[in-house]
Amino acid sequence: MLTIFVILFGLFQMCICLIFILIIICLIKDNVTHDVPFIPVRKRALQSVIDSLELYPGSILYDLGSGDGRVLIEAIRRNPEIVALGVENGIIPFLISIIRTHKYPISIKFRKILKQNISNATHIFCYLSDKSLLELQMKIEAECKKGTRIVSCDFQFHGWVPKTTISISNSNDKLSRMLYVYEK
Repeated sequence: MLTIFVILFGLFQMCICLIFILIIICLIKDNVTHDVPFIPVRKRALQSVIDSLELYPGSILYDLGSGDGRVLIEAIRRNPEIVALGVENGIIPFLISIIRTHKYPISIKFRKILKQNISNATHIFCYLSDKSLLELQMKIEAECKKGTRIVSCDFQFHGWVPKTTISISNSNDKLSRMLYVYEK
């Protein structure tokens, strides 16, 4: 009986080790294969982000690079009559967002941002790098309709003049400090 227990315990330990190794591989893969690391919008900035989006009943909000889903959750809490969609390419942030958003009417897609059709978006939020914004800019110009409101955190679209620029905080934190609001 003790031998069976020792064997089962050994198998359990091996399973835990394999799970740990798979998580490490996913984290390494995420950091190597996409341009934007997972850096969530700071909690102190969420209210400003949602306010700057100017959502209304029937809005279709896309969070491109939705991370852990915090922007979508806050948007739905404050505007329950909107459609909220997230697109995330990193497996760990995607899994976290699935867990965090399961109580809300939020759809999270695991795919590259440039593969997502955004033609029905009325509002877009993104917290992406300069390189990613350049690629996304062409997609927005090609797919989105006139009047689509786009809010970018900390990084500007090249060649576009923001309708509004919002300073979020005077803190020493270098993240989530500025919002750039555009309308197509």
